[in-house]
Amino acid sequence: MNDALELLCTWLETNRRQLQKDDPQWREFSAEANARMEAFYRTHRRNKPLVHAVNDLLDALWFQAEREARLSLLLGLQMGAALDGAGPLRWEP
Repeated sequence: MNDALELLCTWLETNRRQLQKDDPQWREFSAEANARMEAFYRTHRRNKPLVHAVNDLLDALWFQAEREARLSLLLGLQMGAALDGAGPLRWEP
């Protein structure tokens, strides 16, 4: 990845949290997910093996979602560069 792509990816990762906080739909989905997780943990707090298994599953799913988002961003940037819409961002392996 060239310096311009790396700089853009770093900036996006740094500012993503603020962008999410400014998105009403993201806030709504996040609040719903948090409420469901809290309800699950309250209901199953005595079942430690289940809680640990669910935590492991969530970690794996969140890692996968993060990776997919990053790859989609890079693909979009590469498509823009290929169309000369973002010439300085041209990817050079």
